[in-house]
Amino acid sequence: MGASAQTAAQQETTYVTRLLREDLANYLDMLDGRDPLEIEDLGATASTRMTFEPLVMQVAPVLGGCNCRVVYEPYDVHTPHARTIEQVRAGRELTHGVAGFSDDSRYAEGIWLSEPILDRQDFYVGFYTLEERTDVLAVTDFAEIRNLRFGVTRTWELDRDVIAQYGFREQTADSWPTILRMIAAGRADVVLQPFAASSDDLSFEDVANGARLKPIPGMRLLFGQGRHFIVSQNHPDGAEFLKALNRGIGILRDQGVLRRGMAHAGVIAPQTESFEIFPEF
Repeated sequence: MGASAQTAAQQETTYVTRLLREDLANYLDMLDGRDPLEIEDLGATASTRMTFEPLVMQVAPVLGGCNCRVVYEPYDVHTPHARTIEQVRAGRELTHGVAGFSDDSRYAEGIWLSEPILDRQDFYVGFYTLEERTDVLAVTDFAEIRNLRFGVTRTWELDRDVIAQYGFREQTADSWPTILRMIAAGRADVVLQPFAASSDDLSFEDVANGARLKPIPGMRLLFGQGRHFIVSQNHPDGAEFLKALNRGIGILRDQGVLRRGMAHAGVIAPQTESFEIFPEF
């Protein structure tokens, strides 16, 4: 290695941010030992939003000129997103590997939002349930949808707003694993999730929780929110990191990587274009 390369390597800054243990397990399973910066086709790598977004976060700042690495570590215990937001707001963490929604009021102070990695008019979701809930998967019209119980955690502010605006019945849980257990036990029926477009039947597997989820066939709902990364206004590197992140997002958008990646992850699902859209509230 030449002297200039050694200097660049020495100056590389590492930013550690934490992911839920199950999310990190799914992400590492997707990477299968690969360096995110060396993946050639970023747009055809991740099969879910929760694996695509951390990938973009590790790649975009570097593309935008940041001599840095975003590194993920697991939370020791299941941690609500609200705690993560507070860590970023306080400047204890620079950013987070999972993006947030455009209108989340928790980002109003101490946090910058990046350029969108997904535009709000492109975000449709499906009515997902466990594959063994054949009773739910047999639903065929919107009137039946209204009778279902929607699993949601207490901290999913915008999901709860959407559920309320559409007049759905909310079944509150303290975590994602709890939602899965509630659906399995028949105490909830569905959860709103982006479509897993890389799967023929739009299903996806949650490796960490040993679950496979499928959407009710032929139906979708406009969630109406864009996706943005959050960056701390109170971290000393926040402003410069945001500039690099936004430049990288712009490059990925211009290359078509973001749209292809979101399609591959199921957030934009071309095969659902013929699905009926739940009437807007």
